Amino acid sequence: MFDFKSKVALITGGASGIGLAYAKELLRRESKVVALVDINHENGKSAVTQIRSEFKRDDCVIFIKADVSDKGQLQNAFDIVVNTYNQLDILINNAGIIQERNWEKCIAINFTAVITGTFLATETYFPKYKSGSESLIINTASKVAFYPAYPIPVYAATKSGIVEFTRSVGDFHRYEINNTKIIAICPGHVCTSLVNFLTEDHILEPYLSKTREVEETGQTPEEFARIALDVVGNAPTGSIWTVTTEGCNEIKFHF
Repeated sequence: MFDFKSKVALITGGASGIGLAYAKELLRRESKVVALVDINHENGKSAVTQIRSEFKRDDCVIFIKADVSDKGQLQNAFDIVVNTYNQLDILINNAGIIQERNWEKCIAINFTAVITGTFLATETYFPKYKSGSESLIINTASKVAFYPAYPIPVYAATKSGIVEFTRSVGDFHRYEINNTKIIAICPGHVCTSLVNFLTEDHILEPYLSKTREVEETGQTPEEFARIALDVVGNAPTGSIWTVTTEGCNEIKFHF
């Protein structure tokens, strides 16, 4: 079982929504520090204020502004964390957008940055800076990875890519080399600001109108993060899990 106590975590997309909920849940489980990496500076300042107020500690959170699609900026975020704390144990690749018009940007943020972050962590930072014998990567995928989502095909493709990347890079043979447990969590509908991307600036008509049929009810980010961390504490490396209002299930692949 992975022990979150006294760990240092870097969370992309950490200034709001699921990322912020992950940060708070890690601190409830006695993690030492959460580093929130996000492009939105105002959200970042607000998140730091919230966390410091809730946990009555100024030293448990840091905000780093970065565009995760820029490898240099992402690597700089890793450098800031290890130079500040001399420790890094957990990476949560969580940053994501819906952007069907500028699909290159969607792929860069949702998928390429996951690959970049994973290899930076496993090949450069975890070997030197993890505090225990095992490190952890959580990749945020989506339930749309498993069925056609014709209004948002590029977004769905990035999430499918995360699933297969996680299965492969989290394979036990690789785990024996780097001692990093890598797991993908696939939310259903979580009530976050991702719905702000369901506009004509991000999705082409006639598909935009179909996205507005998404149910308004869903999990809160806090509910999702609590269940997800319960899962990853015990889940095997390379496993894929759905966390929805219907429950939590491991996806088994039979081919």
